[in-house]
Formats: sequence, structure tokens, C-alpha cells
Amino acid sequence: MLGGTRARLLGLLLVMVVPLTALAGANLWMQLPVDVVFGNVWAGLIWGAAVAYLLVIFGLACTLSHRIVRPLRELGKDAAILASGNLSHRTAISGSDEVGALAAAFNAMATALEVRHREIEPSMVRLFAIWKSSVGIRAVR
Repeated sequence: MLGGTRARLLGLLLVMVVPLTALAGANLWMQLPVDVVFGNVWAGLIWGAAVAYLLVIFGLACTLSHRIVRPLRELGKDAAILASGNLSHRTAISGSDEVGALAAAFNAMATALEVRHREIEPSMVRLFAIWKSSVGIRAVR
């Protein structure tokens, strides 16, 4: 009982008994449909739950995308360093997922490029020396 008012839920009706203080012993009976009484409450709860659900989903999406995008951006920076000529650079990204496999492939590619460059460099130096010495020679027909 709240302030003399009693309420009972009977099926789809809310029955309220409100004592009338002006008339001793008299009560006012009100029957209201439950959807009318609680309609706004349920709508507010549903909207609140929907907003909370969307906020949770948005937070999870941001967290997961950050976990995926951050290593890919770092791998992009590592590729730019490798492309600038620093063939000894390797990425620090590791893991057992697809991004970790991509990082491992990147490091294998960088190692292969460095090995090939070391193999070819002496030949390039000799070829450049031959070309430089032959610049003054003209072909005679």
C-alpha cells in the first residue's frame, strides 16, 4: 500500500483502489488497460535497451577494427621503409591470425630481397665499371 492506494494487476487490466478522504469509508475504483498505464514505460525501456545495445555494438566494432587496422597501418609503414632501400628492415608484427601470417610473409619477402641484392651487387659494380670504361670508346663500322 502506497499512501492508501492499492493496485492489482488482473489480466490485462490494472485495478486501482483510491480511498476518498472526503467520504469516510468510500473508495474510488479505477480500471485501466495495462497497455495504457505502462505503454510509455515499456516504450522507454525498449528505446533505452536499443540505445544501450547499439552503444555496445559500436564499442565492439571500434575495438575490433582498431585491432585489425593498427597492425595493417604499421605494416604499410614497414613496406615504405623497405621500398626506400632499407632492405634490412623487418616488421615487429607477430601473431597467429591472418595479419600475423601477412607479417611473416612480409619478413620472408624482405629477407629474400636482401639476399638477392647481396648476390647481385658485385655483378652490378663490375657492370658499372665496364660501362664507365667503355663510354669513351666508339663503335667503328
